[in-house]
Amino acid sequence: MVNGFVSISPDYMGYGSSDSFRNYLIRDTYVTASMPLWLKAAVFLKEETESNTALADAAFYLGYSEGGYASVAVAEDLKNAIGVKPLRVLAGAGPFRMKDGIHLKATVKSADSLTSNLASYSPANPNHKVSDALGGQSLLSSERMDTADQTTHVISWLAENNIDRNEVNVRLGLNNFTIDDVWDADLIKITRNAITDGNENICDGVSNKLCAVMAENDLIETLENAEYLIDLCHKRN
Repeated sequence: MVNGFVSISPDYMGYGSSDSFRNYLIRDTYVTASMPLWLKAAVFLKEETESNTALADAAFYLGYSEGGYASVAVAEDLKNAIGVKPLRVLAGAGPFRMKDGIHLKATVKSADSLTSNLASYSPANPNHKVSDALGGQSLLSSERMDTADQTTHVISWLAENNIDRNEVNVRLGLNNFTIDDVWDADLIKITRNAITDGNENICDGVSNKLCAVMAENDLIETLENAEYLIDLCHKRN
């Protein structure tokens, strides 16, 4: 008998050709994206080996940042849905604590401390529902990769020792751009009120669907009650 490994790397919903909005930190969407690949892999192994190879009912999970969150969510939910036993989860820098909005407060504090920010720019905006996706919002666009023009060539900016975030925004035409241009107004209001009032939980005194959804997608209880090994890390070594 020979043992081996099968690697499965699901695309998040909303990326690529997926006909969906980007579902960032919506727990159920990660297992929705992963389960079909797991079942397909099982069928593929069976068919290609004439039923001589079967996919085990156990798995390791690995992810970082959003992937860290997804690795914990998928490990728990595949176990509950189809009985896949998590052997170990390596989850780096995941935003697991959702229900009190701590990450929202950190983002708003950071954005409000600057005159501008890069909130809508990304290496390649994956949400094809956004009108400017993979166009002006992408730092990998042809305009930003033109080596003949150093004023727009973002790679060359990395060699400038004295460039700061505000200067980058000026060059991108975002010098008057703020988080208010990107985030929902009610969300920003709730978050700023919590910061001003010194509330640890942005949902203190607030009753709305947003707070209910954040609580539903919180993974702290999963981390605390997991009966399998979960390694959390956020450093180089």
